[in-house]
Amino acid sequence: MTSPSTSAQRPADDGPRTARSARSPLADFNLPTLLAPINARLAPLLRRGLANPLAFTPGLTVLEVPGRKSGKPRSVPLVSYLAGPVLIIGTVRAKSQWIRNLEAAENPRVWLWGRRWPVAKLLVTDNVAVLSLRCTARV
Repeated sequence: MTSPSTSAQRPADDGPRTARSARSPLADFNLPTLLAPINARLAPLLRRGLANPLAFTPGLTVLEVPGRKSGKPRSVPLVSYLAGPVLIIGTVRAKSQWIRNLEAAENPRVWLWGRRWPVAKLLVTDNVAVLSLRCTARV
């Protein structure tokens, strides 16, 4: 008994198939370039105290550190969480330049409630830093 033939024919094998470009449409997407103008407008508002974290609530904070190579002051708005005298700041991107600058900085500062506060580094990882406020923070 013969098997029924199907009307669909397989295409002839033309050799190895060439894959389409493995390049993602987002390959040219540069997040730091996109965020720079947003950060430039957001940082002054955060320095005045807008959207700063209150006790045990998330907010936004400006971290100020000197650049590790240039020495110029660098300001970065970051997501933050305040738990007593401990401030946890972070970002969703790993390998951020602010982390490297923070690791190299001797006197990092954060802006909270319209004032600049000196902080001590307790822990710095790939995308999170735990800082201790050096003075009594009002909440």
